[in-house]
Amino acid sequence: MLKLSIFITFIMLGLGKTLCQQKVYKLVDKTVAADIKKNILAILDTIHPRYSMMDNAFKPAAGKYTVYRFLATYQGISYTDKQKAFHDILIVKTNNQNKVIGAYQYTLEWADSPFADLYERTARGLYLDDNMPVDNFTFKRRWDADKNDQALKDSGVVRFE
Repeated sequence: MLKLSIFITFIMLGLGKTLCQQKVYKLVDKTVAADIKKNILAILDTIHPRYSMMDNAFKPAAGKYTVYRFLATYQGISYTDKQKAFHDILIVKTNNQNKVIGAYQYTLEWADSPFADLYERTARGLYLDDNMPVDNFTFKRRWDADKNDQALKDSGVVRFE
């Protein structure tokens, strides 16, 4: 009985760590004189998950801002009830003082509709900083959303490492 209790304790500790892990959005790149693509929704509708979303929909276009791309890799439960690696991208557009002009958060491994996992920031007056909590962006799902399920429920931090 003691062996079973110890085994269950180790399983629960491991599962708890997986379920409670905080995402760390690490800087992938910073592009000066750039912008977020205006037709992001049209692009998402035409790209299949097997293609690189980072180099298609979320690749910065030419513009007058600075665009940062961050990536968080974490373990989660897939629709098949198996644990797997997931990747969330955070793309942030700032002015020359690092004031956030626009931002999106997206899970690269989408489920049904590609729009279901696209969130847009709603918070105003933010300045992008290292170790900034992702919750500060107040991301909301804008498209293809249930009115009772629009807010991004994930948490994490932005890291410039």
